[in-house]
Amino acid sequence: EECTIQEVAAETEIPLHHLSNMLNQRLNKNFADFINEYRVEEAKNMLVNKKSEKLTIEAVGYECGFGSKTSFNKAFKKFTGLTPSEYRQVNNPQKHS
Repeated sequence: EECTIQEVAAETEIPLHHLSNMLNQRLNKNFADFINEYRVEEAKNMLVNKKSEKLTIEAVGYECGFGSKTSFNKAFKKFTGLTPSEYRQVNNPQKHS
């Protein structure tokens, strides 16, 4: 949840301005979208994983680094076109019908 571009730059030893430029120019993403896309990918895995099936949608969001249910739902819908609940139901229809 507390991941910042400054921390990533320091950990990867990439100068901040290079990292920012790479995200913006080469990947056409801002830092928040870059991080949230990875978080959503992890959430997608958790939502269909048997080990995580007892977790609530909100708990999955928190586990993946989102600070609130609202920010999780908004980012998830942005990158998948579905809400986390819809995604879980589509990918596990027998469990959640």
